[in-house]
Amino acid sequence: DVEGQEGNTVESAVEDEFEGNTNDLYIAKDGTKWRMTPQANLRVRRRPCDLLRYLPGTRGNQAKNAVNPTEALNLFFSDEMLEEFVACTNIYIASIRPNFARPRDAADTNLLELKACLGLLFLGGVMKVSHTKLEDLWKTDGTGIELFRLTMGINRFKFLLKCLRFDNFNTRSERKLQDKLAAVRFLVDSFNQNCKKHYSLSESVTIDEMLDAFGRCGFRQYI
Repeated sequence: DVEGQEGNTVESAVEDEFEGNTNDLYIAKDGTKWRMTPQANLRVRRRPCDLLRYLPGTRGNQAKNAVNPTEALNLFFSDEMLEEFVACTNIYIASIRPNFARPRDAADTNLLELKACLGLLFLGGVMKVSHTKLEDLWKTDGTGIELFRLTMGINRFKFLLKCLRFDNFNTRSERKLQDKLAAVRFLVDSFNQNCKKHYSLSESVTIDEMLDAFGRCGFRQYI
């Protein structure tokens, strides 16, 4: 029959390949032949969901032309995202400004200052200073880190960390009724979209779970 003929043809092709390419084989003492690399099953038709429609790696000219860490970081945290963070942060700053005797102590921030603040956080992570007091990082007796105090004052840095917002806190309570990620929804969605836009995953990607520390967490966790 036709099916039997197709099966014999496939088997013959495999045997011929075995005989013709011995460099890709391990041969046991009993004559058994083992391939050094996996062989695709010629009889199995892949399901549409298993077909690779994109090559893994960077996508688009912007990602392919990124040549330094700053350009690579901007692919995932674009200026449009940061401008939204600046706007949301300034809304919160305006709400607490009446609590300050001097308005300049609660001045609005901007994109450049926000990038400087985030840069100090990255620098602190690289230098592993998470358990160091902020005051020690700004010391001028030679034990501090000069780049911190050259970037901004410690009081301004503390103020920005306290006021940094990723959404409009005036409407958060309403949105939180439907979305527990309301406070960071824009950040999460924008970051995910940028990841899809600039990078294509391979078929070997692995996603692992993460458990938050015990405490105030509004998400159900499974083990």
